[in-house]
Amino acid sequence: LVFSRDVSIRDAAVEAVDVLFLSGADSPVAAAAALAEVASASALGQLAALEEVLKLLVADGRVPPDGAVIRATWALATARDASDAARAAAFTVLAMAAATCPEVIAPHVDY
Repeated sequence: LVFSRDVSIRDAAVEAVDVLFLSGADSPVAAAAALAEVASASALGQLAALEEVLKLLVADGRVPPDGAVIRATWALATARDASDAARAAAFTVLAMAAATCPEVIAPHVDY
C-alpha cells in the first residue's frame, strides 16, 4: 500500500504504522521494540515497505532524528543484554531512518 500511486492510500498506510507502532505505543522504548520486531520478522518485500514508511515518517518529522523513538532504538541496538537478533533488527530500523536523514547515524559515528 505504501507504494501506491494514489497519495491517499500511501498516506493511509503511513498513518496506520504511525498509529499502530508510534503514537499508539506505551513509550518510545515500546515503539522502538515494536519496529525492531517487525523488521526482524519481515520478508524482503515487507522490509522494503517498512523502509519506505520510515523514510516518509522521518521526512514528515513524525520520527525526528534526535527524537525519543530514535534514541530508544539506539539504546536497543547497543544494549549488551539484548539478543543479537534484536540488536541487528534495531540497526536495520536505524539504517532505514538514516536513508532519509543521515543525522540519525552521524552523531554516533566517529569520522
